[in-house]
Amino acid sequence: MSDFSTGWQPIETAPRDIEGFLGWDGREIDRAFLGWCDGVRPVYVRVDYRGWRPTHWMPLPAPPKGAA
Repeated sequence: MSDFSTGWQPIETAPRDIEGFLGWDGREIDRAFLGWCDGVRPVYVRVDYRGWRPTHWMPLPAPPKGAA
């Protein structure tokens, strides 16, 4: 996990090897996960497993210090 210092970035620059990130589609922000439709094309999925087309992404923030 990271901090928000990098800001929103185009979805095309999202890493292909992270477990989740914040996504934005122009209307909503949600946690998103990356999968692969045919082994080549990326598919973005929300936490509720609905398909999604975010336009931007941001790394998840680090958890609060001292959180269990």
